[in-house]
Amino acid sequence: MTDAAGLGVGRGRQPNKYGARRVEHGDHTHDSEGERSYCYVLQQRERLGGLRALAVHPIYILTVNGQKVCSLVPDWEYHLPDGTQVVVDFKSPPTRTPVWRLKVKLLEALTGIRMQVVE
Repeated sequence: MTDAAGLGVGRGRQPNKYGARRVEHGDHTHDSEGERSYCYVLQQRERLGGLRALAVHPIYILTVNGQKVCSLVPDWEYHLPDGTQVVVDFKSPPTRTPVWRLKVKLLEALTGIRMQVVE
């Protein structure tokens, strides 16, 4: 059934094409149960002093010669006790799209930050 604009009527949010289910975790949400579980591990490590300044879904605006090319929103960013910056994305193989791969390469080329990928 569709409305006058041709949109579906009475349908909720579309299911995730990879079968994942969005879940809440405190004051934020994650795209899957696995991602939420890994967030919990990182929060525990932060409480124990193994990392600091944990940020969920930081936004990187990737620019070249003053022009915005794209943005990248990994799942987490944090710093190790020695000050090393770590950027992590929770990705299953099917979600590692060519566009995502290009954004990760651009992040590394522009900032020197090498993305860690967790499955």
